[in-house]
Amino acid sequence: MHSDRPESHALRFAVRFEPDSPPEELMEFAQWVERLGYDELWFSEDLPFAGGIAMAATALACTERLRVGVGLLPAVTRNVATLAMEIAALARIAPGRVTMTLGHGVACLDGADRRLAPTAPVGAGGNHGRASSAAGR
Repeated sequence: MHSDRPESHALRFAVRFEPDSPPEELMEFAQWVERLGYDELWFSEDLPFAGGIAMAATALACTERLRVGVGLLPAVTRNVATLAMEIAALARIAPGRVTMTLGHGVACLDGADRRLAPTAPVGAGGNHGRASSAAGR
């Protein structure tokens, strides 16, 4: 169906690969999602499951048109420079098919994992905001 509206306003359909799903099933799942005509496949990076960057790269490699997103990457558990490099590489490998979101992502952790939570949320958010800008260059 032809529309006069820009593509960015077109209705898109997405599906999520649950974080506790076995990563070895991802390639078949991503290809199935693409065959069914979905527009996007989304992941979240939840501790202690498979990493979002690895999952996104795998989905991009085994599909041709599917847009892939990670919502979200917990910025406080990642090195800013390395994360920017990883996102930039994916964006170059699959132009227009990558969406990444960064955020705190660890507010609900408890016990030993609480050590991952930042002591200064404003500073953590500000620093990681620059990482996402650098990845977009």
